Amino acid sequence: MDHGRRQDAHRQRPDHARRTGGEDRRGASPFGRQVMTHRRFSIGDHVTVRDTTSMFHTRTQRYTRGRTGVVTEYRPEWVIPEDEAWGRDENGRHEPFYVVRFRQTDLWPDYEGFDVDTLETECSERWLEPAKAGAK
Repeated sequence: MDHGRRQDAHRQRPDHARRTGGEDRRGASPFGRQVMTHRRFSIGDHVTVRDTTSMFHTRTQRYTRGRTGVVTEYRPEWVIPEDEAWGRDENGRHEPFYVVRFRQTDLWPDYEGFDVDTLETECSERWLEPAKAGAK
């Protein structure tokens, strides 16, 4: 649930991406690496989580797959969970992560809470695709 601790995507300054430099709000970047990533998505973009399965560990929750949300924050480029699970922290595949906000009523059709309740989670870029018009 969003209790106003974070700025809404539409309220963030237009230069947010440049100011954060691809780092999260703590300024963290993995293994002291310089983060110079071209990101596919911008803050405020509507994205859909790919609805696919994985044989490996992933941080992409099943209940978000096939659902559409809004990018609200960047996270640093990091080793993808599939490589991290095998101990490939330093030589694994790196890619950007995003914080995506979902309306809880879009995740759970029988949700009985408030319509404004949201959930935010991190997704690696490989799990996201641009949302189709009218997608939920």
